[in-house]
Amino acid sequence: MPKELEPNLLSVWLADRRALGLRPLHVKLSYSSYSPHDEAINDHFPLLYEALKRNCIC
Repeated sequence: MPKELEPNLLSVWLADRRALGLRPLHVKLSYSSYSPHDEAINDHFPLLYEALKRNCIC
C-alpha cells in the first residue's frame, strides 16, 4: 500500500483539516471487482472508511 494511503496518515490529515475549520470533503466511495493485487487496500478498508466517515461527507 502506498505510504500516502496509510489509514493513520489519512486520519491525521483529515482531522487536521477539520481542526483548521476547512469544509469537509465530499467523498463518494465505489468498489469494483476484487483483484488479488488490492489485498493491502482490502485489509485496510475498514480503517479508511472510519476515517472518511468521521471527517468527511459521504
